Amino acid sequence: MITDFPSIERAYLPGLVSFAFIPSQYIQTLPPVSQGTITQLVKLRSADRFLNGLSVIRKLSFDEEGATDDNGTIYNWKVTGFYPGDDPAAAALFAEMEADHIRHLVIAKDHAGRRRLIGYNAPLTFTAVFNSGIEPGDAIGYTFTFTGRGKQRAPLYKA
Repeated sequence: MITDFPSIERAYLPGLVSFAFIPSQYIQTLPPVSQGTITQLVKLRSADRFLNGLSVIRKLSFDEEGATDDNGTIYNWKVTGFYPGDDPAAAALFAEMEADHIRHLVIAKDHAGRRRLIGYNAPLTFTAVFNSGIEPGDAIGYTFTFTGRGKQRAPLYKA
């Protein structure tokens, strides 16, 4: 049932503070979503784990936009960040993550400590763009993006 918007309980700081990711082939099972929330751990294959991602401060964000067509509402997800520098190890990792057959799930954490599981039942594609900068003071490094779309909003992850 549609109701009034809930009251706003606190101020929200923009952006994300951290994220972790995992190639989807390392997922054994996904727990159920209940009222937009997951309360059980994602079950991974043995010895696999979510990997730590890195981004400079104030460059890590998550966007979720709904679009409606004849088939209903689809949500477009986008996690964006910036990895500084021109590190050959980072370039090699990013190239591997961009492979056609590799898709990812991301757990993104905001400033209030809330986490979302992005890519639930619809894993994300990874891309990275290197920019050398033009002007003095330009940031040199990789802008990376995880993108995807699914039939529901990215659930809160409270496991």
